[in-house]
Amino acid sequence: MPYFTGFLSARRAPTYFVLGTLAWHTGCNIYVFTSNPEIGTVQLKLATVEEDVSLMSDSTVQLPRATAPFSILVVDDQPDAADSVAALLSLMGYDVQTAYSGREALEAFRRNPPRVVLMDLGMPEMSGLETAALIRLMPQGTGTTIIALTAWGEDIHRRLSHEASIDHHLVKPALPETLFEVLCKVRAQ
Repeated sequence: MPYFTGFLSARRAPTYFVLGTLAWHTGCNIYVFTSNPEIGTVQLKLATVEEDVSLMSDSTVQLPRATAPFSILVVDDQPDAADSVAALLSLMGYDVQTAYSGREALEAFRRNPPRVVLMDLGMPEMSGLETAALIRLMPQGTGTTIIALTAWGEDIHRRLSHEASIDHHLVKPALPETLFEVLCKVRAQ
């Protein structure tokens, strides 16, 4: 069963994506996966236990599982950030692919159009706003839900997302429960 436990950082910089730790156990091994642009990605085996999850803190919650999973393309120019979100979504049961730039996202979308695109907006060369607009021009792009997952949380950014036909705007770090709630709304559409 996957678990997520979050922590807050005193430093709130736009370059941070995952301000948390993803922990899960497989069999009787507990692993922690964390991602931070300044230190990279770290996966550690914490302990070997006899199926005893009592070692988890009180702030640990069980991740929700998708009852009707669908495909999701995660796009972020920070590979650690994209991979962290992809790992979380995979643990929830979704079929996930990643892209690390707007151009890669367009290529991945052409090859295998997903039901949902989860996209960072602040990417170099081709922003998430530009990428979303180009996806919307593709024949398959009109039925795809695009969700911004970005450090940009001001009203102007939400307006720009809306103008680029982005369906939902989430600010990093988004809680897994919040992301799952949005994905449930997508499924119900």
